[in-house]
Amino acid sequence: MSGATWRDWSGSIRAQMGREPYRRLWAQAIEDSDFKPDYTFRHLRILCGPGGETYGPRQRRPARCASRAKGAVQRALGVMP
Repeated sequence: MSGATWRDWSGSIRAQMGREPYRRLWAQAIEDSDFKPDYTFRHLRILCGPGGETYGPRQRRPARCASRAKGAVQRALGVMP
């Protein structure tokens, strides 16, 4: 995802989470997740928390991802260079 796309999406996500019924449902989800370690919403907590406007997903270099994907496909097909 490009940085520009993330900026658009993250602002919209933060805005939507502040509106009803999302605000109420989010509060309930946070309360529930305190009791279920596998139900933490780690990234959404950061995004919607204090300073979340500067949060962004980890960026990966496209060429590196493409070469990894190519290698994974080659291994799966049994075709190695």
